[in-house]
Amino acid sequence: MFSHSPSQGDLSFSLLLRALRGITLWQPILVYVLAVFIGMAGLEFFVQWLGGMLGASIGMLILFVSFGVGYLGAGGVLLHEARGDSLPGILRSLRFGLKALPRLIGLLIIESLLLFGIFVVELLGFLACKIPGIGAILFVPLFPVAMLINAVVFVLAIIVFNLSGPALWHGESVSNSLRHTIGIARNKPGSILLMMCKRLSNPPSKIF
Repeated sequence: MFSHSPSQGDLSFSLLLRALRGITLWQPILVYVLAVFIGMAGLEFFVQWLGGMLGASIGMLILFVSFGVGYLGAGGVLLHEARGDSLPGILRSLRFGLKALPRLIGLLIIESLLLFGIFVVELLGFLACKIPGIGAILFVPLFPVAMLINAVVFVLAIIVFNLSGPALWHGESVSNSLRHTIGIARNKPGSILLMMCKRLSNPPSKIF
């Protein structure tokens, strides 16, 4: 199966980018399409069997799970291709996606909470600007600082959201995925964004 043992030494930005570049290979596309097809079949089954809100809710849950399993399963294939390893079979890829799904959910929750925390801090800061007397004084430095922070957070979020998934394909834990990708994002965000745009806009010629 996915027997590679992850380590900080072999998880690199270039490896993650090579994995992202492989999105035109037919194997990961097939894995993702198959997972989504199973999810859509589950949605249709529960809507027809149970009906109402309960059937629709269970079906939608299965569909969303299939998106995550397909994303992770296809990503595992991409990372094997990026390393030059033999590609895993479809069932092994789907099992890997199902096994890694809790980590993906945890990663999304943590990243969302981090962004929400920044939003709450800024909101409290602007609410403090309504305090009579000192509010206007606080607003003068707070507004440009908040705009600068938002711009930096936006750039970092793009990088982290795009690279944390491939880190999970590598088999990293949630904490390691965040630590590695945030470290990459903090290193040279401008050059990394340019490299991502350049590499993703020039996919490999091998499609099918």
